[in-house]
Amino acid sequence: MDVGLRVKQLRKMRKMTTKELSALCGVSQSTISKLENGNRTPDIPIIQKICDAFGITLLDFFMTEKVDEPLSDSLVELIYIAKQLDEEQVEKLCAFLRSFIEKERTFEARGISREKIKNIG
Repeated sequence: MDVGLRVKQLRKMRKMTTKELSALCGVSQSTISKLENGNRTPDIPIIQKICDAFGITLLDFFMTEKVDEPLSDSLVELIYIAKQLDEEQVEKLCAFLRSFIEKERTFEARGISREKIKNIG
């Protein structure tokens, strides 16, 4: 896993600067910058401080390793947002997403392209 890329991904998802993150986790801005750019080897104490600043666990930080391919920034953001919802809200979100996919499949089955669907909305 590219730890620096993960730090950057989580930081940007929260719309934070390296300066803001460094202040929250008590390490220098240059340390954060070097981590993100691959110029510093990460160690667990620093990663833990970063996780604490983000309000996540080490497991959350490394969760993308459970997936066969890396998650896009948009999917990571969707997961982050969904984790802030209560169970009922998550169920409603899932139902909405399933209905969205089903409607798109219905359009495609009728020969209506994605481009035409975009123009309809």
